Amino acid sequence: MRKIIFLENKNSYIKTFVLIAILVLLTVFLIGYLSIDQPPIVYISIISAIVIITITALFLRNINIAVPVLIIVLPISKIVFSLQIFPFVGYLIKITPIDIFTVTAVICLFLYKIAAKGRKNILLKEKSGPGYLSLLLFVLVAFGISSVMWSPNIILGLNFCIKLILNCLMYLLLVVLIKNERDILRAIKTLIFITVIIAATMIVSIFPIDLLNIKKTYFLTEYLALQVVFKTYQLKASSITYPQDSATILTFGVLFSMGLLSQNKGKKEKIMLSLIIIFLILSALYTKARGPIASMLVAILFLIFAIKNFRTNFFRNLYLFTICFIFLFGIFITTHSYLIDVIKPYLPPSSSVGEHSFSDRLKYWETVYNALKNSGAYIQGLGAGGANYYLLEVPHTHNIYLSIFFDLGLTGLVIFFTLISISITKLFLTIRSLKEGFAKAMLLSASGSILAIGLTALLDYNYNFWLLWFIIGLSTAIYRYAASIPEESLSNSIS
Repeated sequence: MRKIIFLENKNSYIKTFVLIAILVLLTVFLIGYLSIDQPPIVYISIISAIVIITITALFLRNINIAVPVLIIVLPISKIVFSLQIFPFVGYLIKITPIDIFTVTAVICLFLYKIAAKGRKNILLKEKSGPGYLSLLLFVLVAFGISSVMWSPNIILGLNFCIKLILNCLMYLLLVVLIKNERDILRAIKTLIFITVIIAATMIVSIFPIDLLNIKKTYFLTEYLALQVVFKTYQLKASSITYPQDSATILTFGVLFSMGLLSQNKGKKEKIMLSLIIIFLILSALYTKARGPIASMLVAILFLIFAIKNFRTNFFRNLYLFTICFIFLFGIFITTHSYLIDVIKPYLPPSSSVGEHSFSDRLKYWETVYNALKNSGAYIQGLGAGGANYYLLEVPHTHNIYLSIFFDLGLTGLVIFFTLISISITKLFLTIRSLKEGFAKAMLLSASGSILAIGLTALLDYNYNFWLLWFIIGLSTAIYRYAASIPEESLSNSIS
């Protein structure tokens, strides 16, 4: 498995890179030519059209590259199209690159499937999840969509449902397109690569670099705007997404890097993966996101115990990790204190405000619960986006489990916990039956990622969180592969 997976067909990729280079040069030329005395909508529309046409052409040529592209686009949440539906409502519809990508990829997948009739179909006919996971998940989504009928704000509810549908489609793309070990390895390598890029930009964001301190809004029409944000002078490293989300993405990178590390026998590969893990953990500390960082540490301890190659020398590995983390924490404390002294004079007074405390969260939950109590909607909930409506300016409920209860009531909660209990049972039985090897290591890494986001979910996010749907889709695809391959081939590891 030493072969670089992205260069298996060199001629194909060289042609692709040449095509992309030509399109980039053409885009730069058009921007330079058309930006003279032209409104922003002209060249932004041209860029968008070129990007969408290019991605569509690449997907129709090889739909399997959709997964790596999805992972690359996934963390970009600070480039947002804001659509105002009614003048008195405000910018309620937020369209991110991952939303545009998901719709494009689904359309291309549909066209690809039609074109593939009579040939070997890329769509697998096996079950697409542990037990009744997919079925129950779709039931939960269907109930969430139907709940818009009793949502306190129909526009907010529809916006919430659109996001829910897009997240569900992203889950389906991962489950359908990741079919074998090669696909899994390519997806995981891409995920690790993009987390390293995110970590590097996070480090950049804490330095006082005026040139990279960007916050621009382009009004394309009266009701459509494009906002691009990348901030420096940050007390909390944020990169191209927000601190909490950045820490969660880095957690995925750390855990899957540990999975690959446990299976690699080459010295260079082990050193490289170890350095990546150290860099990602250090970068996560700069987000100061206490919940995700604590969840990351718990998940790391879980993998040290669960993966046999780590468990064989459990106390030694635990000691090494503890010493390494203390050292990294010392670096963080020292450098961050220095950076605060440097950039503090440039910060506005509002920058000293900390993140929402636990007491704030209790107030949020009490507010929504009182609304639920007054409406007597314990069975069906407040409806899609109902909790967000009563929290006003707060972006989400800061608890995935309570968000399900508030929006979908006891009905949604019962479906959710039934789904979770069946999934955990099937997952445990599959892991126990697997021999040590790539499949088991990746399944344990996926389990650690779900554990981490499940713990973070106690104090953050809601059930419409896109990273939650991403890791569920990736984990489901890994489970399906592990449960379907012959038992005798499970003992092979990456060399």
